[in-house]
Amino acid sequence: MSAICQTRPGFGTSRDGMIGMALFPGLLDREGRGLDRAKKLTVSGGEVAARGSTRRAASANERALGALAAAEQSGGARVSGGFLRIGVVEAARTAAARALTLDRSNVHALACQGDVLVAQGSAGDALPYYDAALRIDPRAKDVWERKGDAHAALKQSPEAIRAYVQAVNLDPDDVDGYARLLALIPEDVDLWIRQGDAQRLPYPDAAFDGAYTQHVTMNIPDRERFFGEAFRVLKPGAFFGLSEHGLGPVGDPHYPLPWSMNGEGAYLMAPAETRRGLESAGFEDVQVEDTGQKYGAAYAKVLELAAQGALPPLGIHILLGESALLKARNAARNIEEGRTHPVQVICRKPG
Repeated sequence: MSAICQTRPGFGTSRDGMIGMALFPGLLDREGRGLDRAKKLTVSGGEVAARGSTRRAASANERALGALAAAEQSGGARVSGGFLRIGVVEAARTAAARALTLDRSNVHALACQGDVLVAQGSAGDALPYYDAALRIDPRAKDVWERKGDAHAALKQSPEAIRAYVQAVNLDPDDVDGYARLLALIPEDVDLWIRQGDAQRLPYPDAAFDGAYTQHVTMNIPDRERFFGEAFRVLKPGAFFGLSEHGLGPVGDPHYPLPWSMNGEGAYLMAPAETRRGLESAGFEDVQVEDTGQKYGAAYAKVLELAAQGALPPLGIHILLGESALLKARNAARNIEEGRTHPVQVICRKPG
């Protein structure tokens, strides 16, 4: 994960008075170490030069220059972030511009320049800076978040969602990231997110009128324990539904797939085993529907639209990232070859 400008700036909250070192946490330590290294290398170069080793002296001085430049480049971006946190936008712009003058590929400085433009009300102008930073470091989670913020400020919800999804993909445990996505849904929809372990649900007994999982069970190691937990938190008479890609009669699926890149963390079960697990947990009236044909058609449609360059702004391909089409091809192939067996299951807790 990248730390860009360290925190989202508090725009419009400028203060008067002296700007102290506390505004730039870690700045003096990090850049100070760089400057100290440059000084030591320079001294070392002088010493070896005095002993007649010109080549070693030149090497030491070149490394000193590199350490000095690196300290100034990273320091400029962090100073820019420090100014943004207190709303001193013009000083932040100057610091970011200075860092970019030294190195146009400085991811921190590019992101900070974008932040400055957002703070000035020019979110549209900020996007090229975020994009440039992401071309250099596609795994810079903070930059994806800031790009999403800029799109959200421009009321470009599909683009904001795509950026936020990229950030969540880089850190699936980031509950705040999911909250950013929920903030873009219609106001009349009541949704909330709680992080927990499906095998140890953080809810009391008989808490819900119904529940369902969609493409979750393939990644749960202890399926029977999960079914037992689901049974526990449901009220008597409540429904429980799930959809999953079960293990087909041939087995050995081709990867990557939507739920695993290489088979790690994948715990597929044959539909008959899923039925037995639900019944063992206490569920009754277990109905299993084969959905392989529907899924195969859906994957074929996605691949057809991709070939035409007509994929919609939002869709499962956004969640699956850059390997979405390969995952779709493999998923369709696995269904066709009997390696996976998609099903939809509905059952009830007695009562």
